[in-house]
Amino acid sequence: SLPGLLTVVGVMLYICFFELGLGCIPFFLASEMIEPEFAGRVQSISMSCNWFSNFCVGMLFPYMDKYLGPYSFVPFAVVLLGTVLYAIFLLPETRGKTP
Repeated sequence: SLPGLLTVVGVMLYICFFELGLGCIPFFLASEMIEPEFAGRVQSISMSCNWFSNFCVGMLFPYMDKYLGPYSFVPFAVVLLGTVLYAIFLLPETRGKTP
């Protein structure tokens, strides 16, 4: 059916654009802020946390959708706002610096 196909295409496009944008942030942060000899381990930990978080979202979203209905994306907006505030006010600038 057309709505099902559009849903699949929309999800695939979201995943592609997410991985081109915010999906690679754990790799950048680890390589910019950690000594080179620890970068591989830190990237592994950050990607494990990233995948675990994705798993949790995938498992919890049906319940969020059931109980929050049209407001099921509000928790994600709150997390996004917190992430933006963290990046603006707390994340150190690394331009021109070495770990």
